[in-house]
Amino acid sequence: MKGDELQILKGKNAVVTGGSKGIGKSVSLALAKAGANIFVLDINKEEGLKTVEEILKLNVKSYFFSIDVAKESEWINFVNSLEAKNKSIDILVNNAGVWLGKEIENVSIDEYQKLISINLTGVFLGIKYLTPYLIKAGKKTKFGSSIINLS
Repeated sequence: MKGDELQILKGKNAVVTGGSKGIGKSVSLALAKAGANIFVLDINKEEGLKTVEEILKLNVKSYFFSIDVAKESEWINFVNSLEAKNKSIDILVNNAGVWLGKEIENVSIDEYQKLISINLTGVFLGIKYLTPYLIKAGKKTKFGSSIINLS
């Protein structure tokens, strides 16, 4: 039996940052095939909406939220939308990240700070603001909830 036939995550809600393309999109689709509803968080609205369309074809719910993971105010807005819709979160996948692709001696301080803000601060903010949801959801199942950090 294949993983998507098992529906082992049926009814669970997953947040995937950087979920509109690449590894994040693959993770979003894999979780959806296992039955999870997916919140695709990304700065790229066009690709994010395309990913949501693909996920919806898998008979789960999916939502797109435009977010710069390095900005605390945008995490607060996301959490406020969860509160307004009374949504729970069982899984957080911190996938959003950037790669400069150049030798360190050619990296400007602005480029470095952008990398740190997305790759580190974004992960911190996601965990900070979603931990209360993950704890609450985790108490409802013997398996708990999950945080997955990709690098």
